[in-house]
Amino acid sequence: FFGGGQYDLSNQAAMGTLVPCGVRERHPEWFSGEPPVLIQAKGGETWYDKGDCYYGACFSSFGICQNLDRLAALGYDLPEAGGGPLRSWTDLADGRLYGQLGLADPSKSGSITKCFELLIQKQMHDSMERMAVELASGALSQPKALNVAWQDAMTLIKEIGGNARYLTFSASQVPVDTARGQIAAGMCIDVYGRSQSEWEQRHIGREIMAYHTPEAASSVSCDPIGMFRGAPNRERAQMFIDFVLSQEGQRLWNSRLGVPGGPRRYSLQRLPVRSDMYTDEFRKDMSAPDAQPFQLAGEFTYEGAWTGALFGVLRVLIRVMVIDCQDELQAAWKAILDAGGPAAVPPEVMAEFAALPFAHEEGADIAKALRQSEQGTILAREWGLFFRAHYGNVVKMLK
Repeated sequence: FFGGGQYDLSNQAAMGTLVPCGVRERHPEWFSGEPPVLIQAKGGETWYDKGDCYYGACFSSFGICQNLDRLAALGYDLPEAGGGPLRSWTDLADGRLYGQLGLADPSKSGSITKCFELLIQKQMHDSMERMAVELASGALSQPKALNVAWQDAMTLIKEIGGNARYLTFSASQVPVDTARGQIAAGMCIDVYGRSQSEWEQRHIGREIMAYHTPEAASSVSCDPIGMFRGAPNRERAQMFIDFVLSQEGQRLWNSRLGVPGGPRRYSLQRLPVRSDMYTDEFRKDMSAPDAQPFQLAGEFTYEGAWTGALFGVLRVLIRVMVIDCQDELQAAWKAILDAGGPAAVPPEVMAEFAALPFAHEEGADIAKALRQSEQGTILAREWGLFFRAHYGNVVKMLK
């Protein structure tokens, strides 16, 4: 089992589909030292299984791909040092981007669901920090504060969704369309953003597209590799896992095209998981020589208790809230923008726009209900009616 995210492989390990592959026994030197070659976890993310069932092969993070020409035409000032002006998730809610964003459907892509989850986590972190005094004094309980933070995060997703020109089934389509100038920006996994940026610069001869991971706003997850129970070629499988985790295999992830030991046909634009690959010796051949995945992981803490159990809920909620109700959402968001933006409209208008069918503290019960197909269908229908009614009310209130 090679690829996918840690969430999928941890589920397979828990079910017994994946079995110990013996890496720790064959290579004890990878687990000693400070730091060890293979680090088990950081920033709330797990990078390998303590039971030896799977190991991260390369890192993934999430961010913003942006077309510099389109953004300049929209009035953005471009950084003199290069790169794009969109630096945080909240930048995607800028009214100048109305009809200019590309988003992917989280119900069709695990990586996009993860991207939305990290956006939610960042917004919840920021909201909880704003409520720190009330929490410390006891004036606000933790569950009630999380309800507020959850609503703040969902409101940001609505604002971003309101700016969307389209929503696609394909996670890789967003950076491609960004490069072509069909959209100004979008959310994407780092490998898609970096690869497309490199491709465009190589073929056009200048930087027309940039990718940026927002600071302290994305965890660093891994794409693991593991061995199936009953593998018919067990010894070969173990040899392949060892190769993928070796320095020789890890060099393929981020070495530039054609360098000794690097890829021969395509630059993979992934970041290796071995801590000893980030020395001057290897960085000089990397396509992302300034990458600091371990530092990035240390700047952001993934709070699994906040959204980890709601991963399936997010897929359905965001689909209904943003995609199924796209026309009504965009009409409501356009009415708010035309009235001067969120800060200019009456508070009751934004309260109507921000309304949710359930609070964060109810999330665990919702997750259970969604696992029952009939109940899940009923909930999705009820949520659609709920959001359409509230979006419609926003339009009426601003007429």
